[in-house]
Amino acid sequence: MKPNVLTYFMQRGADGPIKIGHSQNVHQRRKELATGCAEPLRIVGVVNGNCEKQLQNRFEEHKISGEWFQPVPEVLDAAMSALPPPPPTIVPPTPIEARQPSRPDRPGGGRALPAKPKHQKSLAHDIASSVIARAMRGERTT
Repeated sequence: MKPNVLTYFMQRGADGPIKIGHSQNVHQRRKELATGCAEPLRIVGVVNGNCEKQLQNRFEEHKISGEWFQPVPEVLDAAMSALPPPPPTIVPPTPIEARQPSRPDRPGGGRALPAKPKHQKSLAHDIASSVIARAMRGERTT
């Protein structure tokens, strides 16, 4: 089932401009927009359905650029009279049993874990050992 589209009012900083846009996940959209914004973004309100264009046309005289509007009383009142933002959707992790195929030939039906090597050197350890060995033989190490 496809999630409902919400029209959101998102404000940059405490008294900055307000973006009017739409998304199926307003919290994810806020995160996406925040990556290119020096000030924190907050969701001021949401409206069920996609009425983005109607709201943008209604506040056309207060447009700064694109979908950003001046935080004048009319825009703020519309944002504040909208619904509060929905809580973020938390997707529970998939249980391990659901990710592993059933194995009736194993005790408990689980999957066997791969065997770990008894001793595994790292690449850094190998390089350091090589440099030390050459230095002890009197060879140049650089």
